[in-house]
Amino acid sequence: MRIIERTPNLELRKKQIRRAVQALPQVGNVVSVGQILFRASLLADDERPESVGRLSYPPEDKIKSFGRCNLPENPVLYTAAHEGAALLEVQPKVGTKCVISQWQATRVIVAIPLGYSADELVIQPEGMEYRRELYASYGKGFDQIHSRFNQWFGHLGEVFYEITATLTNILFEDPVHVDEKNPGYSGRMAVQYRSRRFAEVSGGQRADNVTICKASVDAGDVVPIAAHHCEVTKADGGRIDVKILSRTTSIEGDRLVWE
Repeated sequence: MRIIERTPNLELRKKQIRRAVQALPQVGNVVSVGQILFRASLLADDERPESVGRLSYPPEDKIKSFGRCNLPENPVLYTAAHEGAALLEVQPKVGTKCVISQWQATRVIVAIPLGYSADELVIQPEGMEYRRELYASYGKGFDQIHSRFNQWFGHLGEVFYEITATLTNILFEDPVHVDEKNPGYSGRMAVQYRSRRFAEVSGGQRADNVTICKASVDAGDVVPIAAHHCEVTKADGGRIDVKILSRTTSIEGDRLVWE
Protein backbone atom coordinates (compact mmCIF):
# COMPACT_ATOMS: atom_id res chain seq x y z
CA MET A 1 0.00 0.00 0.00
CA ARG A 2 2.92 2.35 0.67
CA ILE A 3 4.19 1.75 -2.85
CA ILE A 4 0.85 2.91 -4.23
CA GLU A 5 1.09 6.19 -2.32
CA ARG A 6 4.75 6.92 -2.95
CA THR A 7 5.69 5.73 -6.41
CA PRO A 8 5.69 8.33 -9.23
CA ASN A 9 5.50 5.46 -11.74
CA LEU A 10 1.89 5.30 -12.93
CA GLU A 11 2.17 1.78 -14.36
CA LEU A 12 3.66 0.43 -11.13
CA ARG A 13 0.92 2.19 -9.18
CA LYS A 14 -1.76 0.58 -11.36
CA LYS A 15 -0.15 -2.83 -10.89
CA GLN A 16 -0.11 -2.48 -7.09
CA ILE A 17 -3.68 -1.15 -6.98
CA ARG A 18 -4.85 -4.11 -9.04
CA ARG A 19 -3.10 -6.47 -6.60
CA ALA A 20 -4.87 -4.79 -3.67
CA VAL A 21 -8.24 -5.13 -5.42
CA GLN A 22 -7.63 -8.79 -6.25
CA ALA A 23 -6.74 -9.50 -2.61
CA LEU A 24 -10.26 -8.63 -1.49
CA PRO A 25 -13.41 -10.74 -1.72
CA GLN A 26 -15.63 -9.33 -4.44
CA VAL A 27 -18.78 -9.12 -2.37
CA GLY A 28 -20.96 -6.14 -3.13
CA ASN A 29 -23.89 -4.34 -1.64
CA VAL A 30 -26.83 -3.82 -3.95
CA VAL A 31 -28.70 -0.78 -5.11
CA SER A 32 -32.22 -2.20 -5.34
CA VAL A 33 -34.68 -1.60 -8.16
CA GLY A 34 -36.66 1.52 -7.33
CA GLN A 35 -34.09 2.90 -4.90
CA ILE A 36 -33.57 6.67 -5.16
CA LEU A 37 -30.11 8.23 -5.18
CA PHE A 38 -29.35 11.96 -5.09
CA ARG A 39 -26.89 14.19 -6.89
CA ALA A 40 -26.16 17.90 -6.35
CA SER A 41 -24.66 20.05 -9.11
CA LEU A 42 -23.44 23.59 -8.46
CA LEU A 43 -24.30 26.32 -10.95
CA ALA A 44 -22.24 29.38 -11.81
CA ASP A 45 -23.87 32.77 -11.28
CA ASP A 46 -24.69 33.11 -14.98
CA GLU A 47 -25.55 29.44 -15.52
CA ARG A 48 -29.14 28.33 -15.97
CA PRO A 49 -30.44 24.94 -14.82
CA GLU A 50 -31.10 23.95 -18.44
CA SER A 51 -27.35 23.91 -19.06
CA VAL A 52 -26.86 21.11 -16.53
CA GLY A 53 -28.46 18.78 -19.04
CA ARG A 54 -28.08 15.14 -18.20
CA LEU A 55 -26.50 15.93 -14.80
CA SER A 56 -24.36 12.82 -14.91
CA TYR A 57 -20.90 14.14 -15.67
CA PRO A 58 -19.31 17.07 -13.82
CA PRO A 59 -17.29 19.60 -15.85
CA GLU A 60 -13.63 18.62 -16.01
CA ASP A 61 -12.51 21.76 -14.19
CA LYS A 62 -14.64 20.74 -11.19
CA ILE A 63 -13.66 17.09 -11.00
CA LYS A 64 -10.29 17.55 -9.30
CA SER A 65 -11.36 20.45 -7.11
CA PHE A 66 -13.87 18.15 -5.40
CA GLY A 67 -11.36 15.30 -5.03
CA ARG A 68 -13.51 13.08 -7.21
CA CYS A 69 -12.64 9.49 -8.02
CA ASN A 70 -12.78 9.48 -11.81
CA LEU A 71 -10.43 10.43 -14.60
CA PRO A 72 -11.53 13.20 -16.99
CA GLU A 73 -11.69 10.79 -19.93
CA ASN A 74 -13.85 8.33 -17.98
CA PRO A 75 -16.77 10.26 -16.43
CA VAL A 76 -19.00 8.77 -13.76
CA LEU A 77 -22.21 9.60 -11.90
CA TYR A 78 -21.68 10.67 -8.29
CA THR A 79 -24.66 10.03 -6.03
CA ALA A 80 -25.45 9.95 -2.33
CA ALA A 81 -27.92 7.92 -0.30
CA HIS A 82 -29.92 11.00 0.62
CA GLU A 83 -30.27 14.64 -0.34
CA GLY A 84 -28.45 16.15 2.63
CA ALA A 85 -25.33 14.09 2.00
CA ALA A 86 -25.36 15.02 -1.69
CA LEU A 87 -25.41 18.73 -0.80
CA LEU A 88 -22.62 18.33 1.75
CA GLU A 89 -20.41 16.73 -0.89
CA VAL A 90 -20.36 19.88 -3.05
CA GLN A 91 -20.02 22.34 -0.12
CA PRO A 92 -22.28 25.16 -1.36
CA LYS A 93 -22.27 28.63 0.19
CA VAL A 94 -25.25 30.84 1.02
CA GLY A 95 -26.61 32.30 -2.19
CA THR A 96 -25.22 29.49 -4.35
CA LYS A 97 -27.54 28.10 -7.01
CA CYS A 98 -27.60 24.35 -7.51
CA VAL A 99 -29.57 21.55 -9.09
CA ILE A 100 -30.54 18.58 -6.92
CA SER A 101 -31.48 15.58 -9.02
CA GLN A 102 -33.09 12.26 -8.09
CA TRP A 103 -31.96 9.08 -9.84
CA GLN A 104 -33.91 5.83 -9.66
CA ALA A 105 -32.42 2.38 -10.17
CA THR A 106 -34.20 0.37 -12.87
CA ARG A 107 -31.98 -2.68 -12.39
CA VAL A 108 -30.12 -4.11 -9.42
CA ILE A 109 -26.65 -2.56 -9.32
CA VAL A 110 -23.80 -4.25 -7.44
CA ALA A 111 -21.74 -1.67 -5.54
CA ILE A 112 -18.32 -2.75 -4.25
CA PRO A 113 -17.84 -1.25 -0.75
CA LEU A 114 -14.44 0.38 -0.18
CA GLY A 115 -13.12 1.59 3.15
CA TYR A 116 -15.34 -0.39 5.53
CA SER A 117 -14.30 -2.84 8.24
CA ALA A 118 -15.40 -6.46 8.06
CA ASP A 119 -17.72 -5.88 11.02
CA GLU A 120 -19.40 -2.96 9.27
CA LEU A 121 -20.02 -4.99 6.15
CA VAL A 122 -21.42 -7.99 8.00
CA ILE A 123 -24.22 -5.82 9.41
CA GLN A 124 -26.32 -6.23 6.30
CA PRO A 125 -29.48 -8.33 5.89
CA GLU A 126 -28.40 -10.01 2.65
CA GLY A 127 -26.15 -13.03 3.01
CA MET A 128 -25.16 -12.17 6.57
CA GLU A 129 -23.90 -15.62 7.59
CA TYR A 130 -22.00 -16.05 4.34
CA ARG A 131 -20.29 -12.68 4.80
CA ARG A 132 -19.36 -13.41 8.41
CA GLU A 133 -17.62 -16.63 7.43
CA LEU A 134 -15.97 -15.07 4.40
CA TYR A 135 -14.55 -12.01 6.15
CA ALA A 136 -13.41 -14.05 9.14
CA SER A 137 -11.17 -16.01 6.80
CA TYR A 138 -9.38 -12.83 5.68
CA GLY A 139 -8.30 -11.68 9.13
CA LYS A 140 -6.48 -8.41 9.79
CA GLY A 141 -5.32 -8.02 6.20
CA PHE A 142 -8.84 -7.22 5.06
CA ASP A 143 -9.31 -4.41 7.57
CA GLN A 144 -5.83 -3.02 6.91
CA ILE A 145 -6.47 -2.67 3.19
CA HIS A 146 -9.92 -1.19 3.70
CA SER A 147 -8.58 1.22 6.32
CA ARG A 148 -6.26 2.62 3.66
CA PHE A 149 -9.11 2.73 1.13
CA ASN A 150 -11.12 4.73 3.67
CA GLN A 151 -8.22 7.16 4.06
CA TRP A 152 -7.98 7.65 0.29
CA PHE A 153 -11.68 8.01 -0.47
CA GLY A 154 -12.37 10.02 2.68
CA HIS A 155 -9.71 12.66 2.05
CA LEU A 156 -11.28 15.99 1.18
CA GLY A 157 -8.43 17.32 -0.97
CA GLU A 158 -6.57 16.23 -4.10
CA VAL A 159 -3.75 14.27 -2.42
CA PHE A 160 -5.14 10.84 -3.33
CA TYR A 161 -7.10 11.85 -6.44
CA GLU A 162 -5.02 9.83 -8.93
CA ILE A 163 -5.12 6.77 -6.66
CA THR A 164 -8.89 6.77 -6.15
CA ALA A 165 -9.48 7.53 -9.82
CA THR A 166 -7.28 4.65 -10.93
CA LEU A 167 -8.78 2.26 -8.36
CA THR A 168 -12.34 3.11 -9.43
CA ASN A 169 -11.60 2.68 -13.10
CA ILE A 170 -9.92 -0.69 -12.52
CA LEU A 171 -13.06 -1.89 -10.72
CA PHE A 172 -15.27 -0.60 -13.52
CA GLU A 173 -13.30 -2.59 -16.11
CA ASP A 174 -14.63 -5.93 -14.86
CA PRO A 175 -18.31 -6.82 -15.26
CA VAL A 176 -20.24 -8.40 -12.42
CA HIS A 177 -21.01 -12.08 -12.98
CA VAL A 178 -24.75 -12.22 -13.50
CA ASP A 179 -26.86 -15.34 -13.84
CA GLU A 180 -28.71 -15.17 -17.17
CA LYS A 181 -31.87 -16.19 -15.29
CA ASN A 182 -31.69 -12.90 -13.37
CA PRO A 183 -32.12 -10.21 -16.02
CA GLY A 184 -32.90 -7.68 -13.30
CA TYR A 185 -29.18 -7.31 -12.52
CA SER A 186 -27.29 -4.74 -14.57
CA GLY A 187 -24.00 -6.66 -14.75
CA ARG A 188 -22.09 -3.38 -14.41
CA MET A 189 -20.21 -2.45 -11.28
CA ALA A 190 -20.51 0.57 -8.98
CA VAL A 191 -18.40 1.72 -6.04
CA GLN A 192 -19.66 2.54 -2.53
CA TYR A 193 -17.71 4.59 0.01
CA ARG A 194 -18.62 6.56 3.13
CA SER A 195 -19.27 10.30 3.07
CA ARG A 196 -16.58 11.89 5.20
CA ARG A 197 -18.30 15.28 5.15
CA PHE A 198 -21.56 13.77 6.45
CA ALA A 199 -19.75 11.93 9.25
CA GLU A 200 -18.03 15.13 10.36
CA VAL A 201 -21.25 17.09 10.84
CA SER A 202 -23.42 14.26 12.17
CA GLY A 203 -21.26 13.06 15.03
CA GLY A 204 -19.94 10.05 13.15
CA GLN A 205 -23.17 8.78 11.64
CA ARG A 206 -22.71 6.93 8.38
CA ALA A 207 -24.00 7.93 4.97
CA ASP A 208 -22.86 6.20 1.81
CA ASN A 209 -21.89 7.61 -1.54
CA VAL A 210 -22.38 5.46 -4.64
CA THR A 211 -20.36 6.15 -7.78
CA ILE A 212 -21.89 4.63 -10.90
CA CYS A 213 -19.99 4.02 -14.12
CA LYS A 214 -20.81 5.70 -17.42
CA ALA A 215 -21.85 2.38 -18.96
CA SER A 216 -24.58 1.98 -16.33
CA VAL A 217 -25.90 5.48 -16.92
CA ASP A 218 -25.85 5.03 -20.69
CA ALA A 219 -27.63 1.68 -20.39
CA GLY A 220 -30.37 3.16 -18.21
CA ASP A 221 -29.52 1.20 -15.05
CA VAL A 222 -30.30 4.45 -13.25
CA VAL A 223 -32.46 7.19 -14.73
CA PRO A 224 -33.17 10.77 -13.63
CA ILE A 225 -36.77 11.11 -12.49
CA ALA A 226 -36.86 14.64 -11.04
CA ALA A 227 -34.71 17.69 -10.40
CA HIS A 228 -35.02 20.88 -8.36
CA HIS A 229 -33.35 24.22 -9.12
CA CYS A 230 -32.45 25.61 -5.70
CA GLU A 231 -30.77 28.49 -3.90
CA VAL A 232 -28.86 27.82 -0.69
CA THR A 233 -30.32 29.88 2.16
CA LYS A 234 -28.28 28.44 5.02
CA ALA A 235 -24.91 26.69 5.18
CA ASP A 236 -23.81 26.61 8.78
CA GLY A 237 -22.53 23.92 11.09
CA GLY A 238 -23.18 21.16 8.58
CA ARG A 239 -26.80 22.14 8.00
CA ILE A 240 -27.70 23.21 4.49
CA ASP A 241 -31.12 24.67 3.75
CA VAL A 242 -32.34 25.46 0.26
CA LYS A 243 -35.20 27.35 -1.34
CA ILE A 244 -36.67 25.65 -4.41
CA LEU A 245 -36.80 28.06 -7.35
CA SER A 246 -38.26 25.67 -9.91
CA ARG A 247 -38.91 21.99 -10.57
CA THR A 248 -38.74 19.78 -13.61
CA THR A 249 -42.07 18.97 -15.20
CA SER A 250 -40.59 16.16 -17.26
CA ILE A 251 -37.32 14.64 -18.40
CA GLU A 252 -37.11 13.82 -22.08
CA GLY A 253 -34.02 11.76 -22.80
CA ASP A 254 -31.06 13.95 -21.86
CA ARG A 255 -33.15 17.14 -21.68
CA LEU A 256 -34.69 18.52 -18.51
CA VAL A 257 -37.95 20.43 -18.96
CA TRP A 258 -38.49 23.04 -16.25
CA GLU A 259 -41.75 24.61 -15.08
